[in-house]
Amino acid sequence: MKRNKLFITGIIIFSLLFVNYGYAETQRKSVISFLKGSAKIQKKGGSDWTPATLNFSLTQGDRIETSADTKMEIKLDDGSIVRIGPKTTMVLSEYSEDSAQVKSTSVNVFMGRVWANVAKPLKGDAKFKIATPSAIAAVKGTVYRADVSDSTSQINVYDGTVSVQKTDGGESIDITKLEMLIALPATALEKSPFDEKDDEKDEWIRWNKSRDKLRVMIIIPEKRAGEKALSSMAESKMIEKFLQNYLFRVLDQSQVDKIREDAKVKAALGGDNRAAAVAGLEQACDIVIIGESSSQSFSGEMLGGMTSSVGNIVARVIRADTAEILATKSDTGRKLDITPDAAAVKALSDASSKLSDYFVAEIVKGWKKEIKKGATIDIVVSGLKSFKDLSQVELALSKISGLKDIQKLYFVGDRALLNATFVGDTVTLAEKIDEISDIKLNVIGLSAYKIELDVKL
Repeated sequence: MKRNKLFITGIIIFSLLFVNYGYAETQRKSVISFLKGSAKIQKKGGSDWTPATLNFSLTQGDRIETSADTKMEIKLDDGSIVRIGPKTTMVLSEYSEDSAQVKSTSVNVFMGRVWANVAKPLKGDAKFKIATPSAIAAVKGTVYRADVSDSTSQINVYDGTVSVQKTDGGESIDITKLEMLIALPATALEKSPFDEKDDEKDEWIRWNKSRDKLRVMIIIPEKRAGEKALSSMAESKMIEKFLQNYLFRVLDQSQVDKIREDAKVKAALGGDNRAAAVAGLEQACDIVIIGESSSQSFSGEMLGGMTSSVGNIVARVIRADTAEILATKSDTGRKLDITPDAAAVKALSDASSKLSDYFVAEIVKGWKKEIKKGATIDIVVSGLKSFKDLSQVELALSKISGLKDIQKLYFVGDRALLNATFVGDTVTLAEKIDEISDIKLNVIGLSAYKIELDVKL
């Protein structure tokens, strides 16, 4: 009997250990991926506060409070990003995963500013929401922010759709890209458009956008029926498609028009990837998409007086800092219309739309993969007086956590080019450089893969 009791007790203990181990394996974790300023964390069920640090692990129920001038970024395990502004109080109230591996995230904001870049697609019925004292904003894959002051909440959407409901119930209202609403206790929810340019006067907003976007230059000259077209439908459509994705900023066509006859652009169109990269860097772009489009139209009795047009586009995606080809593809569109030109426009638009979807997917996939494993970043240093100065800069940079494999590529006059690997993006690296006390390094420019520094010794 005693042996049986011991055996049963052993089974119970083993079962409890097994359950706890399995539960621990499915616990969701997030980490602080960026921190400038100071913040403190109160773990769920605790009363003590712990100073926040880079790579600090956060779980369900943790409370966060930031001080003035603080910027914090949290990376969730599904790829979503939550950024917290100064003087903000927030609780990671729900951060769970059920037996079907469906993830749910809820952030309660009591005061302050929160920016959410929610990964898409989320698996199954996964949910993400920001709750404030006056409203609940729920999404599945989008970019939006919430500003909370007293009992007032403002929700601005930058990409996707957000469903907002007052905390005391009632019908929900959907707000989409470049729409906002202000939730007050005693009034109904009403949405309205907002001016993105006016919105970007806010430094907090500009900082968030700089961490989210890649700058793209698109050059696709066009021929229709063998004649050079005055404007490129393929180029315009691709710009439109890229702008629909929040990750990208596209160089304006008026800026591109100024360099179309440049020797580097002509060389790039002829297949010179390095020339394309240089042209992109001169415009402070991270990605260059360059190619050619053409169309041919056909008519006949069988078409009943209509014109059929076939549009062809071939293009390649080039990373500006390395001249590496990230993707290359051609696509075709076929359309009917009354006139040859109208049919050609439709056919080229169709081909460009399909090609754009492919390029967007390839760029996003490659960029996110590289950021995760450690991106290769060029560091341009100016203001150097000697090789000894460059060595001092290199030594100071080597002390930055996450920055490794620093190599000197050239040193000419007062300028040098270093190359390094960094686990994170250039904005994070720029903030870390700003904190260096050994020497004064001013960040005077940056893009997704490059940082420009001016040294003061």
